[in-house]
Amino acid sequence: MNTFIGIGKIVDVYLNGKVLKFNLAIQQEKPCYVPCVLFHPDDEVKQFVEQLQTRRQVVWLQGRVAYTRPQARATKQTG
Repeated sequence: MNTFIGIGKIVDVYLNGKVLKFNLAIQQEKPCYVPCVLFHPDDEVKQFVEQLQTRRQVVWLQGRVAYTRPQARATKQTG
């Protein structure tokens, strides 16, 4: 299992039903935005994340890295 640990500010909070999405803005040479998703967060977590966005506080997060496999292209190569 791959683990992500990042330090930054929470931006772009979006709640869609039982899914809470936001970005972690990390300052490097160039700004970097890491997409984060919480499934089935309780009300306390939702309010806490929204407060962190409003306050623009620097936070650290730890979580699992999610990935998907790209679909294989069904192309024929002729020689």
